[in-house]
Formats: sequence, structure tokens, C-alpha cells
Amino acid sequence: MLNTYFEVFFDRKEYVRIMVNDVIAGASGLRRLQKKRPDLFQIFDDISKMLRKSGEAGLISKLDSDKSVMMVILIMSSLVTILPHMDLVRPKTSSAFKTLSDKSAWKAYFIDMLARVLSDLP
Repeated sequence: MLNTYFEVFFDRKEYVRIMVNDVIAGASGLRRLQKKRPDLFQIFDDISKMLRKSGEAGLISKLDSDKSVMMVILIMSSLVTILPHMDLVRPKTSSAFKTLSDKSAWKAYFIDMLARVLSDLP
């Protein structure tokens, strides 16, 4: 499931940028969209519920499920907007640039990091 959302974010970079710009400007566009199409925002509740139930069942760490969903959205939207500009961090000719700007490498790293956090049972 996470892989699907990762792909959705990366395949629709322009929408992510519009969303981020709208949030920075006060989120008026997203609030109008939520009123017109609340179904588009239902996914947040669905994922949050799934995480909460998995935590209660002991399948994953018990975390604040709403904050967890928002953290994933923040990380993914940040990656989508910064990846094209990794030359600010490392020169384009370096191997570090290739790794930092590689969507597949980030996806693998992010999924691994998330799995480690969620499997760190108390």
C-alpha cells in the first residue's frame, strides 16, 4: 500500500507542488476542495484507523496514528519537491548526487525506515 502512495506522489509532482504551495499560503484551496469532495480526504482517516488497529493488535508499534499519517505526507511531499534540486546539496557529477536524486533509492530507504520504526515494539 505504501508503495502505491509513494508512486502516486511521485507521478503527480505538479499536484504535490500545488498542494504544498496552497498549504504555505493558508490552505484555502484545499479547504474548498474538502467541502466539495470530502471523499478525497477520507484516505487519511482510513490509513489512520488501519495504523491504530494494527498498533492495538500488537502488529506494529503503538504510535499516534494521525501524526504518523501526516509525517508520511510531509516526508513524501518534501521529497517530491526537493529531489529535482539535489544539485544544491551535491554536484550533479558526483555519485552522491545520483543516489540523493534517485527516486527508487529514496523509496527503498523510506520503506525500510518506516518498517524499522513501526516494528520497534515495546
